[in-house]
Amino acid sequence: MYYGRYYHKLESKGRVSLPAKFREKLSEGAILTRGLDGCLAIFDEELWQKKLTEASQLAQTKKSHREYVRFLTNDAIELEIDQLGRIKIADELKNLVGIEKNVVFVGSLDHIEIWDQEKYHNYIEAVGNRIEETVEQIDVV
Repeated sequence: MYYGRYYHKLESKGRVSLPAKFREKLSEGAILTRGLDGCLAIFDEELWQKKLTEASQLAQTKKSHREYVRFLTNDAIELEIDQLGRIKIADELKNLVGIEKNVVFVGSLDHIEIWDQEKYHNYIEAVGNRIEETVEQIDVV
């Protein structure tokens, strides 16, 4: 399980240090792709294979299924972690979600999200303003 929030800065070559707490869990391989709500998502190899299997079982005759598969897979890349624990975020992915210099790694149970810091803070503030209604809708105990 992934949880917590970690602040880092992109280096000039688009590299950023992966939080040490997440590195070991990703040592068997990981995929970086677009996430929901304006972030990037990192999936470990096991979860990624599960998502691909689930996606492959969707009916391709349904437009929403095709759109989901494309969203999940079209921008996916294998994540390489260098000896210093850094990853490179491709320019295309940074541009898709507006990542500039300051990034936030956020543990989100089964995956890791990477956000532009300003966008993350705006998003999480909006979530915080409506969290009571959200929790009431999903019957969290």
